[in-house]
Amino acid sequence: MPYLKILKDYYIRYDNWDNGTYYLDIDMPMEFTKAYGVNYDGQFDKEYISVSDLKMFIELFYHEFVENRYEYTINVNKYFSKFSIPYKLANGKLTKKGYKSTNENTRILNYQMLERKIIWSEEKILGSEKLDKHTALNYITDSLQYILSLIKNECTKGKQIEQKCANLIAKETSKMYSVVKTEVEEIQKIVNEYFDIRHNEYISSSKKVREPINDNVFIEYLYNRIYALLFLLKVSYSKNLPEENYNQKNENDLPF
Repeated sequence: MPYLKILKDYYIRYDNWDNGTYYLDIDMPMEFTKAYGVNYDGQFDKEYISVSDLKMFIELFYHEFVENRYEYTINVNKYFSKFSIPYKLANGKLTKKGYKSTNENTRILNYQMLERKIIWSEEKILGSEKLDKHTALNYITDSLQYILSLIKNECTKGKQIEQKCANLIAKETSKMYSVVKTEVEEIQKIVNEYFDIRHNEYISSSKKVREPINDNVFIEYLYNRIYALLFLLKVSYSKNLPEENYNQKNENDLPF
């Protein structure tokens, strides 16, 4: 970083021995204690760091040590893109890139019961611990069930939930209708019959044993599949609601 010409001069030390060398001159333990009240020693002396650690590190540099913030932001986001890390730095805040879509997922149906769980799960699914990933899968599944309950209670009566969901997307003669109907059926079967995701009992209602999931990659696969269906249903369901049906986010509840 001393050679990128983006830091404040105060934090760069020049050693004119051996043809001259620039050094980063920052007392990180002291700066971390001042900014966050946590001990820096050992925080980054490990093979992996958490997203929350990375967030603190990058934002501290932005607000305290960087002179050229525009160039710093470009460099940070370039490396995020290079290593396929789904985060971006914007206005000094590190935030997670959302679901890849041109549709704005901004309508808040119920922050406490839905949006907060989605945000929390997005953070935990990127953790290295299996328990974090499994809990994220639990939360995104719970969020899907919440959307399904809204659709079940408020959409056309006399139809199965799979049909009600499909009706939000397309007419019954459309292949899209068939795809959505089948996907809801499959996801419900996976969640309630196949795997131990959100139930304490290992025996399903159909008397079949639910299988525990021990593969992190498979957990991520299920998470993203459920997330995609959740996003589709949430956007489609929200389009038909009047504005007074939306709740406002409580800024104190936001993770960043």
